[in-house]
Amino acid sequence: MSPDNTPADGLDAYDYRISLDTLKYIGLDDNAANIIWSRWVNLGIDEGREVDGGPVTFLSMARAYIRGAKEDASSDDDASWYTAMASIGVNESLQAAIMTPRCKDARYDGLIQIQAASRERSRAASRPGQTQRQSISPGSPIPTRFRTTSELLPGGPSLSPMTTSAPEVRASAPGHTVLYKGLFKTRADPLFNEEGQIVNLGCLSSSVNGDFHSRPWASSMVVDFEIANKYAHFAKVRDSNQLAVIVRVEIPNSALESLDDTQKLSTYWPSQGWKELVWKCRKGIRLRDEWTKFRNATLAIGTICGKPDMVINALDSPSDITHNMVLQGPRGDAIQYVFIGNQGEEFLERFMSSNITVHPMTRQVVEEMELKDS
Repeated sequence: MSPDNTPADGLDAYDYRISLDTLKYIGLDDNAANIIWSRWVNLGIDEGREVDGGPVTFLSMARAYIRGAKEDASSDDDASWYTAMASIGVNESLQAAIMTPRCKDARYDGLIQIQAASRERSRAASRPGQTQRQSISPGSPIPTRFRTTSELLPGGPSLSPMTTSAPEVRASAPGHTVLYKGLFKTRADPLFNEEGQIVNLGCLSSSVNGDFHSRPWASSMVVDFEIANKYAHFAKVRDSNQLAVIVRVEIPNSALESLDDTQKLSTYWPSQGWKELVWKCRKGIRLRDEWTKFRNATLAIGTICGKPDMVINALDSPSDITHNMVLQGPRGDAIQYVFIGNQGEEFLERFMSSNITVHPMTRQVVEEMELKDS
């Protein structure tokens, strides 16, 4: 529905689809609409930061709220439907419309599909060879045969697909630089073959514009485990039904030190160079002249801009990028390592392929982050 047009049935469309009024317009009650809107406008310096190849969108924020409800209708009983709808904030007028005889067939058909899927999952779980599904421990490589969150970790419909306890993750390794990346487990799956061997590092890369690259693919990682958890949390906001994981890698310091000044570059806040580089890359401007060195580099190290592209694009000049747009970590300004283009991929394949572990995001971390956002 275009915000500039009025539908043929006479309903009024709001001028801005991303608004508190829109949430109420689609049938949410005041409480639910206010909660979702508050989460959207209070995402802080990281709001909408692109994670896992896509941004945290307004729609995904609303979906995450609805999917997080513990009540659900598991039968054709009207009372359970009213309870479930109230739990996700459906307003009374929409509840009444959904419960009309006209909508009953649609509700019933949906239940049949859900129940059939549930029976199929139960049959699959009872087949031979399924008893070892929960044998993965935190820090172990995740074989690609674990295709769904229910296979990796147990949990009913009301249980988020993540572990409860915090994973044991080593923060340091002698002679190595430790980096992290938060993303969906489904994206990390191609890292390993059936034997747990690392076969595909390309799944860690993204073609989405970043702070230090605008055209070629690049793989960005962070130095703080907490920041990687934050990125994984953003992924969870986009789709609460998927398992978010943190990939941990070790790169030999000797390998990083072997890169010369043209292969390894660095840029940090508050330099004008950092601002201009972020400005150009986020806008998708091809790097030319003095900036070509970043396009040709193997590795760029520097401060992370925590604002989404739409915020950077709205600024009049690079000088308008302020410190409150810098992502903050436990040690201050957050730092990223960005491996750029084919040369970056080849470097990772050569030096990183034997030191990778995957760790599930924990319920404890999610609760802590939600508490900070509240």
